[in-house]
Order: sequence, then structure tokens, then C-alpha cells
Amino acid sequence: RDLIVISDWMAARFVRLGWVQEMDRAKQPNVAKYLDPQLRSPAFDEGRLHSVPWQSGITGIAYNRKRLGREIRSTGDLWADDLRGRVTLLSGLDESFALLMQGNGVDITRWTPDDFHEICEQTERRVRSKHIRRFTGNDYIKDLATGDVLACQAYSGDVIQLQADNPDIEFVVPEEGAELWAESLMIP
Repeated sequence: RDLIVISDWMAARFVRLGWVQEMDRAKQPNVAKYLDPQLRSPAFDEGRLHSVPWQSGITGIAYNRKRLGREIRSTGDLWADDLRGRVTLLSGLDESFALLMQGNGVDITRWTPDDFHEICEQTERRVRSKHIRRFTGNDYIKDLATGDVLACQAYSGDVIQLQADNPDIEFVVPEEGAELWAESLMIP
């Protein structure tokens, strides 16, 4: 059999469309025994019948505490005047907007079209005012390491690697929450 590894947002589509097989957990005893409880039953695959997380992490906020001179604890902290032009967000709408919606107090598992439009308008204003420097893929790593940005939306695993070279780089799960994600194995 072939295995595929995809992000959970895409795994949800595969399960919904019936493109993957149910897995035989009797042949995978370590899945039930060791799988983190937070990853055991995503909404798209109740009981993880069709998928097994291969890796996971958190999408939160990274910043250079020494250069910034203060802590960041919430999404709202990104919009302080001293960060104008020094903030990046991830280019994936699912990730960047999840962070922003949570910052607005929205339950990201139950957002509405109004919530989405409000985030679009807020983001457009922040881009026009040049508060948001740009939207990135993993290239935010270089920007944060060189000091071109002081705060950004980031993946927890990337920040751990950055901290090996620069202990002033901090990772924070905003007070409003963050996105727990996984890359999952599936059998087509």
C-alpha cells in the first residue's frame, strides 16, 4: 500500500470525499497507546480512524525580546506602534486568519461570514497602513533572525531551531489561543 502525508486541513477533504481507507488499529497498537490526547479525535476524523499524526506543532507568535524590549502575550500586542512595518503573518489564510480571529475572540471552529469579513477589513487596513510588512512562507525565519522583523506568526518547531542560535527569540501561544496542527499519514 501507498502512504501519503498531508496537512490536516487537506486530510479533512480526503476523509470527507472518501478517498482514504480506515486504518486497522489492531496492527497499530502504539497509536492508541502513545498518541497525544489533543490529537486523538479531530473534527474531520472522529477517533482518528483514517489518519495518524506524523508530526505536529503550534502556530503562534515569535518575536525578538531583546530587540523589542518587551514581551508579547496576545495577538493585540502585534498592533502596537513600535511594531509598525516589523510584523509578518503567514501567507496561508487558514493560519493567518485563525490567529487574527482568535485575537478578536472568535471561536475558530465556529466562525461566521461576518467574522471572516471583519478580519479581511482589519487586515486590509493594517496592510495599507504598512503595519504588516508582508505575508510569508517559511522565509519569516530569516527576517526574524536578521531583525528585519521583530514579531511574526511562526511555527513552534522553527522557533526551537532559531533559539539554538539566538536565545532572545521567544515563542508564545497568545492568550487568546493558537492553532495546533498536524501532518498526518493516510492510506489512499
